[in-house]
Amino acid sequence: MVFTEMISPSATVRDVIQRHPQTREVFEAMGIRVCCWDCALRTAALRGGIDLSGLLTALDEAACGQA
Repeated sequence: MVFTEMISPSATVRDVIQRHPQTREVFEAMGIRVCCWDCALRTAALRGGIDLSGLLTALDEAACGQA
């Protein structure tokens, strides 16, 4: 799938992985587990104590092949 827009903080972890399978490694590296897959990225970041801006940047980079 071609990366055409920034990943939204309201997207769920599951949606992001389905659209951009290469982002799975980012989630795993940041400690976001299967139990958060139906959470919005904003919620998953908050629960994991992860900087939301950093997470979105890493996901966008992975989705467009820069990671």
